[in-house]
Amino acid sequence: MTDVAMNYEVDNPEIKAVLRSIAAKIGAVVPAGWGHLLMIFEYGTDANPGATFYASSAERMGVRDMLRKWLDRQENEVNPDHPVTQELRTEWHKLAALLLFQSGESEARITTSDMDAFNAAFGDQAGIAVEPSGDVLTLRLVTGDEAERLAARERTQ
Repeated sequence: MTDVAMNYEVDNPEIKAVLRSIAAKIGAVVPAGWGHLLMIFEYGTDANPGATFYASSAERMGVRDMLRKWLDRQENEVNPDHPVTQELRTEWHKLAALLLFQSGESEARITTSDMDAFNAAFGDQAGIAVEPSGDVLTLRLVTGDEAERLAARERTQ
């Protein structure tokens, strides 16, 4: 079993005991090279969000960094677990190069006016739908609502 790092906002011996017990059971079955994180939180309100407790096989800073990366994917990608999304996450520069190549240009200039016009049209609700079909990859600019509908459809197929 791995050591368990614990973090909590208020001292609650009952919750700490529950966390330590469950984390030990998880740690005993997690394969080598993998970590675990268990969170317990108090239901709260806007005025009083409640306390959060966690136990992990990683140190606090590692947990923080992992959660930031995970949250970024959840907030910025409609369908983060889709294989095409996962591949494009690391290959976006090749996609941009292909678009430049297709346009016949060696560079693209994006001005603040372009960004303002884009934001006026879409705000923060723009998305890119990526649809593979055979040896063709189709990219479409879509609204946030359409991106959500497409992702929901994809998850049910």
